Amino acid sequence: MALTPALHASALRFLPPESDVTSSSHWKLVRAYQHLMGLDAEIDTWLQSDPWATRTEFDTQMGKYRVYIDLLVSVPDEFSLIIGDFLQNLRAVLDHMVHELGERHLGRPLTDKEARDSMFPIYCDKPLPPQESVRRLGSIDPAKKAAIEQLQPHTRSDTQYDFLCDLSELANRDKHRAVNVAIAYAGGHRLSALDGGDTAFGGVNGPRIHFTAGASIALGGTTQLTADTSGVEPLVGEITESGTEVLRYAPTIIVGGDPVHMRVDPLPPILTLASRQKFIQQTVPTVVSCEFLWRYVARTWRDLRMP
Repeated sequence: MALTPALHASALRFLPPESDVTSSSHWKLVRAYQHLMGLDAEIDTWLQSDPWATRTEFDTQMGKYRVYIDLLVSVPDEFSLIIGDFLQNLRAVLDHMVHELGERHLGRPLTDKEARDSMFPIYCDKPLPPQESVRRLGSIDPAKKAAIEQLQPHTRSDTQYDFLCDLSELANRDKHRAVNVAIAYAGGHRLSALDGGDTAFGGVNGPRIHFTAGASIALGGTTQLTADTSGVEPLVGEITESGTEVLRYAPTIIVGGDPVHMRVDPLPPILTLASRQKFIQQTVPTVVSCEFLWRYVARTWRDLRMP
């Protein structure tokens, strides 16, 4: 399972027994969690099918090995459909919550017009217009309205990885234009000394190793040696059925002043989630990106519903 213990701990806090769920926003939060669990299980099944293979060729002109990953089993379209269902339920949590806050504040059901106008606005690139704030949030308590306005991504200088922006873009894209495709990417590299020594790991599945000249690599115990790994060129990119070159490397690197014959192998690819003509984070798996979104919305839902 790729889901983290933190998600399950969050679920225990936010997801009581179904018999205790009394609001539509809470049902949406529950359903989004169920879709996330289903996505995790489907991805596990796909990964167990050994969906890719690696091959290495030596380029005599470059004097380097070139490593490729071939995608043998396509990423199932069902992943995108599950992700879409997850996103729509998660986005609906916020809108349903605003409707419920309005009824709580007014002490009555919203009128048809109030209900149509009520929603949780998300403004990423420009300020939330005052008239739009009144239209969307005019039925709720002024303190709650102010809190939602302060959550708007445009109030922060860097919205590159803002959860609300990502949720809004992904949900809108799924609803109006196209499903969100889970894309296989190279996840890192492993260096193995062919003439003895331990193995150093790089990428998301091991200690952080930056493949640049003068990088420090642990070669057993607490010993740190200086390794010149400038001969290793990671080429992170989309893995396709026709094959994708993911790295190039020289046969020898210098470790502690001595030449060491190395083999560099790619770590297994990961699945990442596309958003706003970029990737949410190229080193974060799809399920974990969805988990981050769920935990953020769950915390926001909890905090704004408090009296």
